[in-house]
Amino acid sequence: MGKKGGCSCQTALLIVAGVIVVGMAFFVVGFLVSQYVLSSDSDSDAAAVVTRTTHAPSAASTTPPPSGSLISIVFTFENIVTNDKREFRATTDFNTTRKTAYEIMRDIEKTDTRFRFTTQEHKAFGHYVTHVRGVKSDWDAEKTYWAFLKRTDGVDCTLSQGVSSYIPADGEHLVLSLVKSPNNLKSCASLAKTTTPPPEMITIVYTVESNHSTNAADAVFPASLTWNTPRKIFLQIMEDVQAANHTSFRFGVDANQTVTVIQSSLATADVHWMLLYRNATSDCTITEGVSVYIPANNDHLVLSLEEPDAHLRC
Repeated sequence: MGKKGGCSCQTALLIVAGVIVVGMAFFVVGFLVSQYVLSSDSDSDAAAVVTRTTHAPSAASTTPPPSGSLISIVFTFENIVTNDKREFRATTDFNTTRKTAYEIMRDIEKTDTRFRFTTQEHKAFGHYVTHVRGVKSDWDAEKTYWAFLKRTDGVDCTLSQGVSSYIPADGEHLVLSLVKSPNNLKSCASLAKTTTPPPEMITIVYTVESNHSTNAADAVFPASLTWNTPRKIFLQIMEDVQAANHTSFRFGVDANQTVTVIQSSLATADVHWMLLYRNATSDCTITEGVSVYIPANNDHLVLSLEEPDAHLRC
């Protein structure tokens, strides 16, 4: 009986040990398999990242540049010695790299056999013209030189830049003129500061009429003022006309600068002196009133004594 019990215990211990060994074996195999799977997944993700990063982008679509707009330049070459004056026109593409006067002159030379010129190049100042159509400037003996000028409304002025750096704008008229020093040429910069445009006159016609009184006959008063001075409101123009026509045009205003009387016709609670704009077919009410409205050239304005809602608003 004692031997059988000992055998049973040993057998049980062997079975338990076997189970432990088998369990550990499964654990080790499972751990190794999981590491392999994780490693494979990680490698797959890395490969995917590399693929996305190194994937060549698709070729960019090329959009053609917008078509250029042409600018027009006029060049005049004048030789006061031989009274030789010739005009040449050139165009260049505004949207491409804008050309200097020198480059445009070379373009003219390629297409027009009448035009030939020679320059010398200075390191600091670029090209300066020495010959035009075979005529050489002579600074040492005659104090003559080919001046680079811009002509505006028949007046020439000297440009601060030379032909190799100046970039013309559309519509400019440039001149190469053989001149003698000293002369009365002024710089374009100084001329722009001192030259003021001539005053522009605008003409206003306005009519005073009354449909509610026989004391004020209809009358037309033309007035004019200078456009490039500070533009006047209509009330100021009325004051000018009153000063010039003191016997035929008199008016009065209240504290709000609203017209209350013209000649002897008074505004009342029912009728007012209204400021109207007259066109070819009808009148409309200018809501700003005489103290705000600034007339434009050829306006026909009307001061009319009538009911406030007699006309539509302008």
